[in-house]
Amino acid sequence: MAAIPLNELEELLALLDGVQKTRYLALASAVLLGYDYFLTLSQEIQYFWTGPWSASRVLFLFNRYFSQFVMMWSLLLLFVPHLTAEISLRYLQFCSKAIPAVFIMGYIGIAVVQAIIVLRIWYMFSNRPIARSFILAFFLATLITTIVLFKTIYADFRQVSPPVPGISNPGCSAPPSYRVWRIYLPNLILHTVLYLATTWPAFWMRRHGTRSPLMNRLLKDGGIFYVPVFASAAFTTIGALQHDPSVMIPALYANFLLSVSSVSVSRLMLSIRSLAAFLEIDSDLLLSDAELSRVQWRTGHRAGELIVEIEAVEAFDDEVLVVDANYSMHVRTHTPVLHATRVGVYEDEKMPGADKVSRVAWPTQVESKTGEVSKAPQLIVDAGQPFHLSYDFRNLDV
Repeated sequence: MAAIPLNELEELLALLDGVQKTRYLALASAVLLGYDYFLTLSQEIQYFWTGPWSASRVLFLFNRYFSQFVMMWSLLLLFVPHLTAEISLRYLQFCSKAIPAVFIMGYIGIAVVQAIIVLRIWYMFSNRPIARSFILAFFLATLITTIVLFKTIYADFRQVSPPVPGISNPGCSAPPSYRVWRIYLPNLILHTVLYLATTWPAFWMRRHGTRSPLMNRLLKDGGIFYVPVFASAAFTTIGALQHDPSVMIPALYANFLLSVSSVSVSRLMLSIRSLAAFLEIDSDLLLSDAELSRVQWRTGHRAGELIVEIEAVEAFDDEVLVVDANYSMHVRTHTPVLHATRVGVYEDEKMPGADKVSRVAWPTQVESKTGEVSKAPQLIVDAGQPFHLSYDFRNLDV
């Protein structure tokens, strides 16, 4: 057997070292994914196994189980029995197809994570169609760009390294590719844009002197999601730029980015669902409720009760509420107002303070300062249906 040149031997050793590190990192990623799954399984059953089907529910379940399927195949390709010089040509052909297939499935999993964040922003910007269109267009442009770039480097994934006589190497191994970083760079930019879009409403509110516990919670959850995802995406992108196989191969084939992204977005969605369940409102409504994002609130003593506090004094002109021809109520001007809001489901129960106003008939007509008479507004709520009710307490002169 001819001696292997020194430079080729160094490259081979670096390649074997990279494959071994890939196994360790892939195994750690699979453990992280499995550990988080069993740790949050009870919450998944509570919030996502029942109820009507929605886009967020479908994406959540797809992310939870598809990422585990990808990790299982990744470990299978990395830990198959040792390959020797007598390996059959059929197995080499299998590796040449399996490696790009696992890579494509890994990117699909990452795209699903991004779609979940885009859907979250879609609900948050319910009154901003331009912002919605921009985020959706940016996501689709990133997806199309990645597909086009992958077609140009697809051949790099099919070049399976043949075994070297006398050296056993478990699993399929592909030679390093120095062009794969182009795929991850657009995704790194997309994650940054999505995070900025998530945090922009909270910063805008603070700039205008408004604070909201709900927005602060969403800002905190967005930061907890973005930091590990950005760090893993940066590791994958920078690692793909390296010419050292011991760094490049783990960054490309360990699916570390998929594992971290899947765990992070699962925690994010579970956090939103738990908050929505605590407030007894729909999770989609929670993200798009403009009133809760504008005012300061705190939880009440009842389940699903929010107390909205307004420090400013609201000034009202003198108005007369006409109940009938012989009776009217004069509203005092410049009266401090306490607004209380209950968000939840109508249970046909007596609201706080109802005993104090039960003696006063609900006005059928309202007369303004100019003498114009109009029909008083009415509230009709169906039992069991979601609703948002605001009621005021004022000092009245009767």
